[in-house]
Amino acid sequence: MNGSLLARASRAVRLLALLGLACLARPCLAQPAAAASADAAPTTGPLTLQQAESFLEHFAVIEVFFKRSEEDKDAVHPEYESYISRKLPMRLIGIALDAEHVVTIDTDLDEKWIDRIQVTDMRGRSAPAERAALLLDAPALVFRIADPTGLTLRPPQFTDPGPAAPDGLQQLVVTRHGSNYMLQLSPAQPLVQLTPEYQLQRVLSTAVYDPDASSRGMMDDWSGWSSDFEINKVPVLLLDQRRRPVGLAFRAYLPYGESAEEGLRPDQRERVAWTQYAAAQDQLTTAAGRWVMETHITFRQKAEEGGGTFLGLPLPNVDSIMGGQVNVPDEWYVYGFPIAPDLLFVPTRIQREFAKVIDRIEVRDGDRTIPGRFYGAYEDIAAFLIRLDEPLSVAPAEIFSSQPVRMIRPMLSIYPERRYGREYLDVGYARLLSRLNGYRDVLEFVPAYEARVGALYTDLDGNLQGVTLEQRKEDEDKERFRRAGGFPYFGGGETFYRFYSIPELAPYFNAPNDHLDPTIVSLSEEEEERKMWLGVEFDPMTQELAKTLDVQPQTKDGTIGLWVTRVYPGSPAARLGLERGSILLELREEGEAQPVELKAADTSMYDFDFSDVELPEGMENLGISLPRAKPWKNRRNMLTRLLEVIGEGRTVHLRYLDPQRAEHSVTFAVEKAPHDFASAPKYKDEEIGLTVKELTYEVREALMLPPDARHLVVSSVEEGSPAAVARVELYDLIIAINDQPVPDLETFKRIAQDARAEREASGRATLRVTLQQLDKTRIVDLTLE
Repeated sequence: MNGSLLARASRAVRLLALLGLACLARPCLAQPAAAASADAAPTTGPLTLQQAESFLEHFAVIEVFFKRSEEDKDAVHPEYESYISRKLPMRLIGIALDAEHVVTIDTDLDEKWIDRIQVTDMRGRSAPAERAALLLDAPALVFRIADPTGLTLRPPQFTDPGPAAPDGLQQLVVTRHGSNYMLQLSPAQPLVQLTPEYQLQRVLSTAVYDPDASSRGMMDDWSGWSSDFEINKVPVLLLDQRRRPVGLAFRAYLPYGESAEEGLRPDQRERVAWTQYAAAQDQLTTAAGRWVMETHITFRQKAEEGGGTFLGLPLPNVDSIMGGQVNVPDEWYVYGFPIAPDLLFVPTRIQREFAKVIDRIEVRDGDRTIPGRFYGAYEDIAAFLIRLDEPLSVAPAEIFSSQPVRMIRPMLSIYPERRYGREYLDVGYARLLSRLNGYRDVLEFVPAYEARVGALYTDLDGNLQGVTLEQRKEDEDKERFRRAGGFPYFGGGETFYRFYSIPELAPYFNAPNDHLDPTIVSLSEEEEERKMWLGVEFDPMTQELAKTLDVQPQTKDGTIGLWVTRVYPGSPAARLGLERGSILLELREEGEAQPVELKAADTSMYDFDFSDVELPEGMENLGISLPRAKPWKNRRNMLTRLLEVIGEGRTVHLRYLDPQRAEHSVTFAVEKAPHDFASAPKYKDEEIGLTVKELTYEVREALMLPPDARHLVVSSVEEGSPAAVARVELYDLIIAINDQPVPDLETFKRIAQDARAEREASGRATLRVTLQQLDKTRIVDLTLE
């Protein structure tokens, strides 16, 4: 950026400093009164009506009226919607600085939604106003009154509090209770605090409770913590013992020096004019358009198999739903920034199922579109990397700030998103209020205003200083299984997100390979459906089953446990000695103390089987069919998903009961399963209207076929196709065509090609297909014309 905006900030306004965040007043308009006499008698007792009348002239109400955004009239702003719908203004308490200016607590006001602003004195007279300046070292916003002639506003005349301060100071605030305004006078308490660095520090407590300030843009909750103790919702007028103004306070706890003179001496404070701040926002919108890269990701889609139709509408595949299948979109737009010439950092969570099926990645860099590929997702933070085929036009050194993050100083925020088919940068402003202990007891910065995940923060010169990211909790994937059992994608638990400064992210930028999650990878189409396996089929344990099997104590009254109904030959379970009737209790990854108790959802209510139902005559001719239950179980289940989360090659300890109810603990390494029906090689013949797959291990077992049996399985039949007309059905086994065995896809392709050649020669070809459905064999004629 060209030059420092802070260096150009106005220094013309003098502030009387109190505790590092004191009053803002122009010397020519608010001259300090004479110093208080050391032996002057303090004023005691409650606030009198005469005193209240005098103090009221220092205060005003800033009223902000909102409207629908011109940029997006259909949008609903969560903060302003209630004001817009009820046609009410947001009311902020302010204190006069001079006849034309009032100051209040800095509030997140989005220019796009503001209709008008006015300042109303405590006599009910109003005048139009606009934002004039931001304080740089205090969370305060200054408004300029367009024509203050008709208002009754009198800035406080500040006095020197003398050497006794801060002891004995009082605080005066105006708060709104319903439709009434209340003047509250209370002591300002000197305290001693122990900082996170274990250093003692003197502070002055000026914390104020304002019941009407819940919708002021100040963030009331950041990952479960309240930030009210850091920033007051209304400005505080500080008074000495004789109730004379000595300064203003905006923070709830103000540090001050070892002596009263150090903490209360006058000082010159910086501020930035609002016009300069608005110009910085415009400059950032232009500059960030260069280094915030829009990324277009497309995903491979696969046709739904096995659902059948009813009344002409496709039915969902219940197996995929109960197996925890995630709906992957066709495309996804995300936004990132460069951390290396050919590496893009995307501050967004990517699900494991999304990464698996990435088809194409394109990154827009100015007028260029650069191909990229998924490089990896981080273990600790919800972000991922894209490796570019060509270097980007912007180097990281051009966008990162070399200065440390400073508390309270105004910042610019950017939230990139896609609107109306194009990239849109929502630029606003923010401050960092404090530091709090967050996840893993890490001391974190807390923003003043609610931040969206993926928001970027820069200084006023547009240099990137930090990012809001969702934190990935340790073992978060396994924790889903602990919480939700058979529905692991419905039990994510609490979400944590926080502001990360660029120095905090440096290890993730400089050595990304040390922080990537090895279980989140992009796979080929052939490998995407391959699963990790133990090699068992199971039924979920229930209270009734636990009672029948007399395993109530071991299964916690049937709330945990998988009852093994099949062990596949050659599987890890077979090698471990597991048998039909065993009960799997828990899995624990090597090196972890907490196991995952094994529990699966009861899916029997979703097992639709209409094989014994006869449709009325003529309905099938209308394209109406009933779904047929798959004769074998889906191999995607909570156990295979859990093993996938643990990762291939990792050592796992399994605790189980054998059929005689003796308890065992065995160890095995997670391994990839052979192809099952979902991942089996397939071929789709558009003209015949069939999709077929090769026979896999679980199909052979379910149909009681020999281990060396080789046939094809019908996985899809297109409505109205020759296959549908010939009444080929879903999950039929194709044993032979024209009396020729069909052991593999290549044989099927060759026979189909021969049939097409015959049709070209004679105008017609007939394929006599031998089908098997369970123990029934039938022959159908499939005609190509």
